[in-house]
Amino acid sequence: MKSDVSDAFEVIDSKLDGFKADFRKFKDWEEKTDKIVEDKVFEIKAVAYLNLIISAVLLFLVLGVLLKAMDF
Repeated sequence: MKSDVSDAFEVIDSKLDGFKADFRKFKDWEEKTDKIVEDKVFEIKAVAYLNLIISAVLLFLVLGVLLKAMDF
């Protein structure tokens, strides 16, 4: 009877070790994914701000041409 119980605990213990290993793999994968997403979001923000700056410069150039053409 004792050997059956100890065998059952060994099986449960080995399964828990397997779950721990799977959890570590998932945690590593999640950290890598978070880093990649963080980098991509930074790149998207940089492109958006660059686009905003270029649009503002072009707007001021167009306004300058229009005002000069109207002799203000």
